[in-house]
Amino acid sequence: FGFVGRSKNMKMIKQRPLPNGEVAMDCGVCTIAMLADLPYEKVLTDNPNYREMSDRYWMRYLQLLGF
Repeated sequence: FGFVGRSKNMKMIKQRPLPNGEVAMDCGVCTIAMLADLPYEKVLTDNPNYREMSDRYWMRYLQLLGF
């Protein structure tokens, strides 16, 4: 991947709220799956409480995956 070793420079992008005011947190699951080349289901299994995960947690998860 082109961003391996550059996680310190990775720009945090906040997700937009849904019309009802909630944040579509499952977008984080999709994004991480795509970036890490993992199945959506694997990321979901690793993070069953994904709706409660902070942005910092997602960054840590990427680091734990080796990025």
